[in-house]
Amino acid sequence: MSVLDLDLGNSNLKWRIDGGPARRCPAGELSGVLPDALSGQAIERIRLCSVGADPERLQEVLERACPGAAVERAAVAPDRVGLACGYSDPGRLGVDRWCALLGAREIARRTLVADIGTALTIDYLDGDAHLGGYIVPGLDLMVSSLVAGTAGIRPQQASMEDGLAPARNTGDALRRGALLAAVGLIERAALMHGEPWPVLLSGGGARLIAGCRPDWDEQPDLVLEGLAIALP
Repeated sequence: MSVLDLDLGNSNLKWRIDGGPARRCPAGELSGVLPDALSGQAIERIRLCSVGADPERLQEVLERACPGAAVERAAVAPDRVGLACGYSDPGRLGVDRWCALLGAREIARRTLVADIGTALTIDYLDGDAHLGGYIVPGLDLMVSSLVAGTAGIRPQQASMEDGLAPARNTGDALRRGALLAAVGLIERAALMHGEPWPVLLSGGGARLIAGCRPDWDEQPDLVLEGLAIALP
């Protein structure tokens, strides 16, 4: 029998079976993709980290994809894993950030964890203590909110693949500007609060950030790694 780990965010779903390679799809496609992807798999246990999706819809999909499997949901539980939470109310910390911190602690005892998804979150980890962090819009949300809030900015087709070179059209200016803002924020955060912090990058946008700062450590599956620690 196998264990299925699920990391369900606002934009993407990532999963793996028995610690194998991670796969992903857009979160909105989970009801079609997940049952097909798990067809023929003998899933006995599901470990879930979820900050997105309607709980009832998710439950229906899991029952269809893995009939009879026990579903366990990760929660922020400092006493259970020996990691102090920097929030005054630990229940208000996103469980995805918590799992990423648990995964990061297996790699480095002192680090800044930057998760680049729908939101860009920054968290400080010092030994067995989470020191708090920051939340700003993610790369796509930076661009879409600017387009939605202005009358004159209408981007052409663009891509962030060209890094931080000055843009020569509005589409590239928006996307590269968002990337520059994200990189600059992480760089600044890494220089605050004591000695400079090593940086771990996670989330769907980690590859783009790492392309600008190859000295930062890209660990795209930190949440899944931490999920296995939260629910051993």
